[in-house]
Amino acid sequence: MLAEVEAVTDFFEALARTSFSGEVTSSEAARFAVATDNSIYQVLPAGVVHPRSTADVVALMRTAATHPRIRLCSRGGGTSTNGQCLTHGLVIDHSRHHDALLNLDVAGRRVTVAPGMVLETLNAQLAAHGLQVAPTLSTASRATIGGMVGTDAAGKGSRVYGKTSEHIESLEVVLADGTVWTSRAMTAAEFAWESERADSVGSLLRRVLAIVEANQSEIAARFPRLTRFLAGYNLARVRQDDGSINLNWLLAGAEGTLAVITAITLRLIPIPAAKRLVVLRYPTFAAALAEARALIAGQPQAIETIDELVVDLARQSPLWARINHLLPPGTGPLNLVQFVGDDAAQLEQAAAGLGGIQLTAAGDIAACWDLRKAGVGLLGKLPGARKPVAFIEDTVVPPEQLAAYVGELRALLDGHGLRYGMFGHVDVGCLHVRPALDLSDPEDVAKLRPLSDAVAALTLKYGGLLWGEHGKGFRSEYLPLFVGEQLHQAFRAIKGAFDPHNRLNPGKLVAPCGCDEHPPALDAVPLRGQFDAQIPRATREAWASAVSCNGNGACHAPDPHVVMCPSSKITKDRIHTPKGRAGLVREWLRRVQARGESARHVPAGIGWQSTRDGETFTHEVKAALDGCLACKACSGTCPVQVDVPDL
Repeated sequence: MLAEVEAVTDFFEALARTSFSGEVTSSEAARFAVATDNSIYQVLPAGVVHPRSTADVVALMRTAATHPRIRLCSRGGGTSTNGQCLTHGLVIDHSRHHDALLNLDVAGRRVTVAPGMVLETLNAQLAAHGLQVAPTLSTASRATIGGMVGTDAAGKGSRVYGKTSEHIESLEVVLADGTVWTSRAMTAAEFAWESERADSVGSLLRRVLAIVEANQSEIAARFPRLTRFLAGYNLARVRQDDGSINLNWLLAGAEGTLAVITAITLRLIPIPAAKRLVVLRYPTFAAALAEARALIAGQPQAIETIDELVVDLARQSPLWARINHLLPPGTGPLNLVQFVGDDAAQLEQAAAGLGGIQLTAAGDIAACWDLRKAGVGLLGKLPGARKPVAFIEDTVVPPEQLAAYVGELRALLDGHGLRYGMFGHVDVGCLHVRPALDLSDPEDVAKLRPLSDAVAALTLKYGGLLWGEHGKGFRSEYLPLFVGEQLHQAFRAIKGAFDPHNRLNPGKLVAPCGCDEHPPALDAVPLRGQFDAQIPRATREAWASAVSCNGNGACHAPDPHVVMCPSSKITKDRIHTPKGRAGLVREWLRRVQARGESARHVPAGIGWQSTRDGETFTHEVKAALDGCLACKACSGTCPVQVDVPDL
């Protein structure tokens, strides 16, 4: 790590001599603020850079090309669940400044945005024109458009609308050598002309087409035939039936391993004039899953399921007062079935006969969907040291196989004596499951490998994928299992065509051919819980407001109407979010313990004025906490009730 930090220091000095107008930092506080995402992992980067424009990214990439030790990883909202935006290298954080709406074509239903634009913020601006982005995410309040492209996000309604990749018109990217290029669908003639370029773009296009053509039969034989098709490096979609060629299918879902995306043009859809939500209650989760296939016959926009554990946890949350009267009586799991369109009478007819509670008021529908959105946060409130965590939580199988698959999956988890929450998009066979583990306990850490291996094999058995919508990240080792060795080598060749020196988000998906830096094993990456294990359990319990943060990032929402957290909205600095402050306090507690000191009493433990051994981190922690306005918004609205004023 010291070598990485030294390399970044030299790099920042060189970057300062260019036209770069953004911000850079290698402070420990800033690095720890982006050392976690919504996953189980914790990886401390060597520095953070905040570009403002494409020109800044060009300066960044051209400078990096002359500094071979620099590794770069793009980051948006930090909502990834598999460590996609975690790196020991340099984080390119687009969320602070690189977030503008660049162009809106209302008549053509297209919008161009910088990658740091938040989905909910964009949709709020589009609503005035009766338009919206098609994919609907539970993390829409803080997920960025760049991040959605990076993981090829899907979410609610994807059976009808598809994934993010299916709505991309074009992508402006900066290649590894600093060349700016716009990727879009090209006719065969346009592609041939572009391929004749004498620069890196021409070389890239020629190599990509050769890889696609050399693997046609294997692509046809091995690529999964699922609504949630393979995300990233999607060789099957590069050449279309009409002869056109589009490299967006490689870039979407590539997790920043091929290029840095600097502008995204999306095709938009009209906001439907009417909605009808049907809320159905079941005696068992198996019954809820079993009926999903019959419900699809009515052609709803979305069918989402929520198991009994999530529903039970919701009863103990402030959310319950808003939704209790909207739900069918009982305690069992739920299916939420939504119909949308321009004719309310047609929706009523489509939903007739389903029973349950039928809602048409916008506020009531939104409240019920908030229950689905809150699933991850609610699971974080499960009592005890074991908390539901993400590592096998976005599997996908053909919908007709879902009930049988879930039966075996539940038997597997029950065999390990684990509690778990389940919810997800049953209409496309994508299920979110989070087993409860204490990852500060070595015995539970040891379960990650056998559970991951077993679930990967189980999804393969049922014709599915381990990763249905949240990307691969540190689970990339399973890629050959699903695509075979020939296509795995083809993916490596694609990586080499874009990034021959493996400097863009290394450790994710694949390494280029000839490179020995292969993606790490999923259980070889540092876990957040393993750092927590260095803090005595009694101290963790006393400082639960810090340690309980599960990284979901609800506090990152920029919307001024979301009360959490005003100081972070003003500064646009992740350090000043409840998640950022909690993470800093967690690390401070670990260091206090390592020094043999006590954190039981604040004045004795913190020693704010001490600069012993050149220690500056303690002062960075204090500065972060000093920025807290003590409004208590976090204690009431954070899904796991992180309470920064209490800290």
